[in-house]
Amino acid sequence: MEAWRVAQVLSLCELEDVTHLAPAPSSDEEKAIDATGRIKERKEHFTFEIVDIPVGAKLHFADKPEVEVEMVDEKTTVRYEGQDYAISTLATRLKEAKYWVQGTRWWVYADETLQKRRERFDAQSADAAG
Repeated sequence: MEAWRVAQVLSLCELEDVTHLAPAPSSDEEKAIDATGRIKERKEHFTFEIVDIPVGAKLHFADKPEVEVEMVDEKTTVRYEGQDYAISTLATRLKEAKYWVQGTRWWVYADETLQKRRERFDAQSADAAG
């Protein structure tokens, strides 16, 4: 349906504005509400640094353990066959995916995927804070 028709239909409806009945959110709550009105619990972007993996460490690809890369910075860059890649970009390439894949699910360090490592570190931080 065209937007102008929707606007016409809505203008014919007798809708009562009841938003004034809801309690006003606190400033912390306002910061935590996204554009759709849902509460967002966004983690900070993944970096090797937040999961305590040192530059120079070797990672292995989960689907092909023989594929080894070396971390070249504390963010998400690895070196593979002489070229630097973000872990997600290289994971997408190695999986030959037609869509972007989440790199942390496919790279392994110390027998643990980066995603599991992140979850473990987050849980430890929550336990220490709470």
